[in-house]
Amino acid sequence: MSADRCTRTIQGGREFLQEVDFSASRKRLPRSIAIAS
Repeated sequence: MSADRCTRTIQGGREFLQEVDFSASRKRLPRSIAIAS
């Protein structure tokens, strides 16, 4: 059971990192591009 929990934690961490990276890259874009997409 602990192994399954560990796997889920790793997957959740990866999704969290992708979300943070996506929002960070979106902030770097020009405002017009961010609004269009």
